[in-house]
Amino acid sequence: MTATEYVLTANCVVWVFIGMYVFWMSRKAAEIDRRISQLEVLQERGEGKV
Repeated sequence: MTATEYVLTANCVVWVFIGMYVFWMSRKAAEIDRRISQLEVLQERGEGKV
């Protein structure tokens, strides 16, 4: 492989990891949003200590 092929391969690997990280962060954000919604419902019912 030439140097250019190594650079292109490394670039692809970096973008794959960036995509995976963004996907993971969006899943965590959705999980936090669901938890906040649950806490708001509990607070409205007077069951939660927020």
